[in-house]
Amino acid sequence: MAHIVVKGIKKVYHEDLIEYLYNLQSALGINRLRSKTIYLQFKKRVDGDAMGYCSGDHKSVFIEIAKDGYEFEDLMIALAHEMVHAKQFLRKELVDGYLYKGRNYWECQYDEQPWEKSAYLREQKLYNTCFGHKNMHVSAKKHCTFI
Repeated sequence: MAHIVVKGIKKVYHEDLIEYLYNLQSALGINRLRSKTIYLQFKKRVDGDAMGYCSGDHKSVFIEIAKDGYEFEDLMIALAHEMVHAKQFLRKELVDGYLYKGRNYWECQYDEQPWEKSAYLREQKLYNTCFGHKNMHVSAKKHCTFI
């Protein structure tokens, strides 16, 4: 599992979040990327009107999730969406935010970007299959740090 550093979420959600992140990494096939780091921050707002944002490279990823005005379930669906992007960065499918699987999409409209289409297609299914399912490995807790 990639190591995940989490900031900005209440302690009452820590156990559920550890389990969810473990399940998401397994479902996305990034659970064996032990040398990678994912920085996850829950903030009041993120830039623009987005609910979440992900940036990074093949070594580390930074995810921000806006929490003001959203229910916890909405935050978890947004996290699933951003974790798809995390996989894309860590697996070098998405490079520099516009090169996707070796093709340049610099001038592509947001809703036509293939990495966004992929994330939107997968977010609800990932949430449904990964949240609340008690199949976490005992070592999962050591891969998640809350600050």
